[in-house]
Amino acid sequence: AYYRDNLQTWEMQALTRLRFAGGDQALGKAFLEMIEGFIYRRGLTPAQVEDIRAMRPRMTREKVSLAQKGSHVKLDAGGLVDVEFAVQFAQLHWGWKFPGFRHGGVLQILEQADAARLLGGETVRALREGYLFLRAIENKIRMVSGLSLETIPQDQQAQLSLVRRLGFHKPEDFWRKYRAATAAVRKAFDAVCAKALS
Repeated sequence: AYYRDNLQTWEMQALTRLRFAGGDQALGKAFLEMIEGFIYRRGLTPAQVEDIRAMRPRMTREKVSLAQKGSHVKLDAGGLVDVEFAVQFAQLHWGWKFPGFRHGGVLQILEQADAARLLGGETVRALREGYLFLRAIENKIRMVSGLSLETIPQDQQAQLSLVRRLGFHKPEDFWRKYRAATAAVRKAFDAVCAKALS
C-alpha cells in the first residue's frame, strides 16, 4: 500500500537505480517487477517535475560549501547530478512507454532516448559529452588525490597536475571547457524538464 499511495518523487528517482545484487533471485525479480508498476506510471505530473527541479538547488545549497562553489564536479549546476537527474526524468516520464528506459546506465539510456527521438539530438549530445567529460574529471581528481573527492582542487600545483592529466596545457583552457560543458549540461537539464512538462 505504501508504494501505491505514498511513494515520494525522490523515492521514485532512487528506485530507478534499483538492481538485484544478491540473495533469493526469484524474490528479487518479483520485487523489481512489482515496484516497476509504481515507479513507471504514465509519465511525471507537473508537481513531480517541480519536486525534482526544486531538489537540485537544495542539494547544492546543503552539500557544497562556498569555497567549493563553481568547482564541484558532481553537485554544481551543470554537474554530474544534472545529467543523472535528466536521465531519471527520461526514465520516470517515458519508462511506462519505453521499457528499455527502465534499466541501464546513463549512456545507454541517453542512447535509447536519442534513438526514440524524445529529447532532441542537441540535448542528448550535451548530456552525453558533459557526462563523459565530468566523469573523466572526477576520476582524475581521485587519481591525483588518492581520495574519493568531487571538487577541483584550489591548490595551484594540484590543479595543474589535474588539468595536465586531462590533456590541457593551461588551467584557463581547462576552466573554459569546464564552464562551457557545465553550461551545456544545465541547459540540457532544463530542456528535459521542459519536455517532461509539455
